[in-house]
Amino acid sequence: MSGKSYILAILAGFSQYLQASFMPKPIKKEKKKDDNTMPSFSESFAESMHIQMKYVFPFVVAFISFTISGAVALYWAVSNFFAVLQQIYINKKINK
Repeated sequence: MSGKSYILAILAGFSQYLQASFMPKPIKKEKKKDDNTMPSFSESFAESMHIQMKYVFPFVVAFISFTISGAVALYWAVSNFFAVLQQIYINKKINK
């Protein structure tokens, strides 16, 4: 557990991707047909952060998990999987 583990690092990165996939998407405002304005800074920032959290952060998590320790990777993976289960439960409650 104190050594480096490729498997746990990959599992931590994958669980981070799953967690980001189940996060609610940023809300986009409806555009009118004749509206040519640019999206606001907060709208574009939220969309950018969502994309980064979904595609970039899992690699960061996997890299950090591999360089530090297998225990950190295991903690990260387990906490992410519990967060995914919690988000699935919340989504089912909201949709009822």
